[in-house]
Amino acid sequence: MESLNDRLLINDNYGGVLILDSELELLKKIKVFEGLIIERAIKKSNQILLICSENEKIIYLDSVSCKYKEIQIKKFANTIFSDFFEWYETDVFLLDYEGNLFRIDLIEFQLQAVDKVEKMDLPIQKTAALISKYYIEKLFLSDKKFIAQKESNVLELIDYGNKINSIIEFSNADYYDFEMCADFLAGIGEKQVFIVNIISGKKELYFPEEGYRFLRGKFMLEENRIFFILLSGNKEDICETVIKKYVVTETPV
Repeated sequence: MESLNDRLLINDNYGGVLILDSELELLKKIKVFEGLIIERAIKKSNQILLICSENEKIIYLDSVSCKYKEIQIKKFANTIFSDFFEWYETDVFLLDYEGNLFRIDLIEFQLQAVDKVEKMDLPIQKTAALISKYYIEKLFLSDKKFIAQKESNVLELIDYGNKINSIIEFSNADYYDFEMCADFLAGIGEKQVFIVNIISGKKELYFPEEGYRFLRGKFMLEENRIFFILLSGNKEDICETVIKKYVVTETPV
């Protein structure tokens, strides 16, 4: 599940994607191909790249036009891309975990390795070098923050905008994913979700309905207000899921 401004993108049973509006109503069902396995995604505004290495493809999708393109990556199918990327109008640059740089051409829809002799000096390369000593759990590039492991059961949110600065610490015992939007940080676990304002320290807890467990959580912006979308699954029936929308801020941010 991924949010793209006021739209929501959901994996449709390994065959395509569903696009929902901010009221969680279905806008479009897009059939891609059977056996679609989305390993991770990167996004910018209404555009998203779905990395499907097992299918030897990257899927480019525009959530407004609902048009998509398949990018063949057979040559790089074994490449494991990191969370570092830089999205320009017609090019997206990616880093793998060995520091190799790749370019996705959004005109020809091709993936190419960037030869080191080109000596490109992108901000993501500098950022990767700056925070390389940390064990990073989640990177928030647009916010210039990341979550790193401090101790065996302690995580910390770190700001790297001007200098390395620890913001808050929390236990990682029950959370497998994290999301950020403005001054809000969310931790997602099967049994509970927290959303904390990192400025005021105010914290809210959310719990699934009986017989369900949380699967995914995403922030959504609608008219500059912040909502949080939670996807829950039935513990007994994996095909039964529920999506709910929670208000985080009533006033524009």
